Amino acid sequence: MKATNAHVIVTNSENEILLIQRNDIPIWVIPGGHVENGETGNATAVRELYEETGLKIKVKILIAEYKNKQKSKCRHLYSGIISGGKIIKNHEVRNIGWFSLANLPHPMSLYELEKIYDYKSYTGKTIKKLDIVDMNNEVKNLFKHPLDFLFLLPYIIKNQLLGEPFKLN
Repeated sequence: MKATNAHVIVTNSENEILLIQRNDIPIWVIPGGHVENGETGNATAVRELYEETGLKIKVKILIAEYKNKQKSKCRHLYSGIISGGKIIKNHEVRNIGWFSLANLPHPMSLYELEKIYDYKSYTGKTIKKLDIVDMNNEVKNLFKHPLDFLFLLPYIIKNQLLGEPFKLN
């Protein structure tokens, strides 16, 4: 299925994962975004990573496809290797960092953690799953880290007051 969103996991020589902290809702996420008209998921992953971090990559493999229940949207998760550039954040990004799996940053959604788990579980065959965000579990996860919850609460309330959905993509 054609991708509507694409994200890419990049690792460094210490096997740390590159993550960005969003500016709008300051959670840590895997770099990526929406596929533009006429663009492939692979090209989106390359473009989004460059726009958000200043790094150039070569996409290695499609790790996973996440389809929503209506099958109208499909997110692709790729892995890539750095081929150039230097880290420069843009207006969408608050922070950029390299993190080991044992020391992932907070706040981070369970949704993002699942993608990292899928990356680590990849065995050579593209993983295919339903794309589900369980908001009940996401909120429970935030309560495990009370400071993260208090930090994100104004963003959640603002989105609810404006009638906009709380988006994690």
